[in-house]
Amino acid sequence: MNSGPLALVSNIIGIIQNNYNKDLDINKLAEDAHLSVSSFYRIFRQITSDTPIQYIKKLRLNRAKDLIVSKNVKAYVAAFEVGYESVSQFSREFKRYFGVTPAAFKVN
Repeated sequence: MNSGPLALVSNIIGIIQNNYNKDLDINKLAEDAHLSVSSFYRIFRQITSDTPIQYIKKLRLNRAKDLIVSKNVKAYVAAFEVGYESVSQFSREFKRYFGVTPAAFKVN
């Protein structure tokens, strides 16, 4: 099995997907991939087209949208479920990403 930087970052992506709702430390993730933070960012971006922080944010927002739409979860509950500590920050980022507030999204 390949254990180069690309494979190590791919493994980290799996860790992020399984732990997106927890507090993820980018420095620790880079360390787990045996890379400097700058190399980790560069390789991560090559694989995903996003920085690790952007990737985590998009993953959380999409999971929250799924909870709101498919499970009829209230926005503040979805925010906490996906790892946001601030409902207002969640609402701002949700609106910026999807173009509507979580409440408006639920109606659509």
